[in-house]
Amino acid sequence: IMDSARGSYCFFVQADINAELGSIPVTGNIGVRYVQTKQSSQGSAANTIDGLVVVSPTDMSHDYSHVLPSINLSFAIDEEQTIRFGAAKTISRALLNDMNASVSASYGQQPDENGNYWTISGGNPELEPKEATGLDLSYENYFDAEGYFSAAFFYKDITQWIFDGSYEVDMSGVADPSTGEIPEFSTGTASGMVNGGGGDLWGYELSLALPFSIFHPSLEGFGVIASHTGIEQDVEDQFGNDYKLPGLSEQVDSFTVYYERNGFQARTSMRKRSDFKGNVNGLGLAPTQVDILGETLWDAQVGYDFSEAGVESLDGLSLTFQVQNITEEPFTTLSGDNALQVRDYQDYGRTFLLGFSYKL
Repeated sequence: IMDSARGSYCFFVQADINAELGSIPVTGNIGVRYVQTKQSSQGSAANTIDGLVVVSPTDMSHDYSHVLPSINLSFAIDEEQTIRFGAAKTISRALLNDMNASVSASYGQQPDENGNYWTISGGNPELEPKEATGLDLSYENYFDAEGYFSAAFFYKDITQWIFDGSYEVDMSGVADPSTGEIPEFSTGTASGMVNGGGGDLWGYELSLALPFSIFHPSLEGFGVIASHTGIEQDVEDQFGNDYKLPGLSEQVDSFTVYYERNGFQARTSMRKRSDFKGNVNGLGLAPTQVDILGETLWDAQVGYDFSEAGVESLDGLSLTFQVQNITEEPFTTLSGDNALQVRDYQDYGRTFLLGFSYKL
């Protein structure tokens, strides 16, 4: 049983910017935020008393603070074109479950991959947030009332991450709790979340919203929305080994073809992503990082807004019908990075949704 809590207070100073760079209007803001955090956890831990492992209550706390500057600027080149720039230092705090104060120890009959018989596991009440400094630069062109094109570049300098770490500990003189005898082997493998590592993450994103009415009035209501994202990363764990951040595919593509006119709506969408690392529930529902195969998902939707029908009694009523995962794309995880070593294969099939809404 564990009880973890976290509290924080902060203050910030911000100044708005409204100026000109030559003939180009510049707007935005610049500021800095100070955050002070205190976290605590109560639980139980295995301690050595007269050569035996005895469970006793623990109460641990940890304080930390961060200074987080940021700046956001927008350059209005003309009525259609805008350049945006942003820079900020950010943090992302650890899960409360990862910083619990409970610790357990066990002695196995067979050694683990490190040759140790003792296994020690628990949380880390001194776990601090992930830290990164990010830069964003984008160009936006609104060439039509419903159309735009944008190109964006982003970069993050990750100075601290959170990893599921393991390390050796000395268990000399500690007895096997099941027998009361002191084992011949005295080293153990401890595991838990730790801070460390870091690296660089960068990429780009291209987006387009294209109404077909700009080509001919007869195409009014038709259009396409598309985007492409490319991501590269060079990140190391706390031991200096290459590490892939979870949830990030190197390539992500999406597009939507639609028709919307006179109350009728129809669209089909596709999202394609390459292989990526991800967290799934393992034993005891603990998150485990695995390789996840890329996927291509197709969805479709049709609907009608009866407010456009001219029937007063139906005014405000809308109906929609959706089909998700039309091609029945499976969700597949791997044991390692070999596509032939399938860990989990889940076929969700298609999902059909019928809905309505009514506005007074």
